[in-house]
Amino acid sequence: TGLRYTADMLVEWVPGTRNLAQVLDERELTDAEWVALGCAIRCMHDHQVFHSDLNCHNLLLDGNARATIVDFDKCKRRPGDDWKTANLERLQRSLRKEAGRRPGFHWQDGAWPQLIQAYSTPV
Repeated sequence: TGLRYTADMLVEWVPGTRNLAQVLDERELTDAEWVALGCAIRCMHDHQVFHSDLNCHNLLLDGNARATIVDFDKCKRRPGDDWKTANLERLQRSLRKEAGRRPGFHWQDGAWPQLIQAYSTPV
């Protein structure tokens, strides 16, 4: 509880997963993993959920190329679509930031269209 913010936190480990930054520390993502991430974000946005901290640490992948989004504190439902592009751009900035910080990080801007294509393809 704070002056203007109150929340309940549930902390649980999602078995068999690693966050996107951890995976990119070791290797490039497969096409199936990019598709899973794009689809997961699209599903969240289709439910009008604004993720206030969408970054490469809050996207999880398991060994079967399934994606999970975590860390929904300060998130909320938002009407409309105009905020969705900025939410995706936040994720892209986090990938670029980590690429600048971590030697050998397997992220290049050329991979971004794969995620956007999966995000833009209706399920």
